[in-house]
Amino acid sequence: MTQRNSDRCLDEHELMQRWATVSDLADLYSMSQTAVRDRITSGEWPCHRLGRTIRFSPDDQQVIRDMWKSNQPELPARKQNALRRERIKKLLNDAF
Repeated sequence: MTQRNSDRCLDEHELMQRWATVSDLADLYSMSQTAVRDRITSGEWPCHRLGRTIRFSPDDQQVIRDMWKSNQPELPARKQNALRRERIKKLLNDAF
């Protein structure tokens, strides 16, 4: 869900029905606007430029959403990584 300046929440479905801004996608994917712009610059994420304005069509958003979901590790892998970090932290604390 993205938070708008007017305190009105947009869900992903509503966002996919219109042209989105860099700010909208940054909020949706919990990343900075700079990170979104970096993905645009590298060509990783499709977009439309209108002068200096950047917008994402509903089709662009679907492509980005599919890429995002395919790059996310499965929940068990995330949990294993969190447990691994906790074990390492504990070992480091015990060592010092």
